[in-house]
Amino acid sequence: MSDERQHGMGGGAVAADELRLLIERAERLEEEKKGISDDIKDVMAEAKGRGYDPKAIRKILSIRKKKKEEYQEGGGDPRGVSPGVGDDLSFASAVRRPNASVLTCLTELSSVAD
Repeated sequence: MSDERQHGMGGGAVAADELRLLIERAERLEEEKKGISDDIKDVMAEAKGRGYDPKAIRKILSIRKKKKEEYQEGGGDPRGVSPGVGDDLSFASAVRRPNASVLTCLTELSSVAD
């Protein structure tokens, strides 16, 4: 019976070691996730300090992610985004204007993507 506990699913020492390793792995990933989240906050703070609108940037990221997923599902552009989405200089200047609303930026984004 002791041999049975050390091998296979639900078996004593092996299962405990396996569970411990899984938990430690999840903890490391949580630490990495927090680090990445902090890095993203730093990027947004830097963007804001340089005069860009972080809210508009987050919306652009959301749109690009959505477009990427749509294109991948449909077998479209391998880059996953329409040419020029968020890359155009006029759009960048709109995001940088202090009074530019997210709506203004998105309007310019849609004109660039067309």
